[in-house]
Amino acid sequence: MWTSSIPGAYDALFALLSTDPSFEGVVVLDGPAVTEDDFMEAVTVGFEDESMSAVEDGMNAPEGLSRGRDHEEFTINCAVQVLLGSSTDMPTARRRAYELLSAVGGVLAGDPRLGGVVSLAALGSHSLTQPQTPQGALAQITFGVDCQSYSRR
Repeated sequence: MWTSSIPGAYDALFALLSTDPSFEGVVVLDGPAVTEDDFMEAVTVGFEDESMSAVEDGMNAPEGLSRGRDHEEFTINCAVQVLLGSSTDMPTARRRAYELLSAVGGVLAGDPRLGGVVSLAALGSHSLTQPQTPQGALAQITFGVDCQSYSRR
């Protein structure tokens, strides 16, 4: 039976981030939150919103002539969000968002195979938005975790 490594990569990435001391006091979410609570600081694994409807983009290709397994390349879309409450101090929100992104990069550098689930995982492209909201300055960085792996048969 053919099996993708993508679900295991999500689980491993979420587990690594949610247990890393760099994220103490930060809400780490597995997918979009179904809540009306505003989080002051959050990291979302499998992020989607109105502008990004896919939580993962990927492709598979045959590996060699034996067809024993497929090479998988995929990107897990994620986000870090920092909301400052009543403050409109965008430089502080932006710096903190990039600190959290750096912490994600550090976790990936420390375990680039996500516990052996993938061959390689690394930070990919990212994009910053920084609106002023009624709840204060919001710095949000959407980013990809680019993964290479092999399907299993």
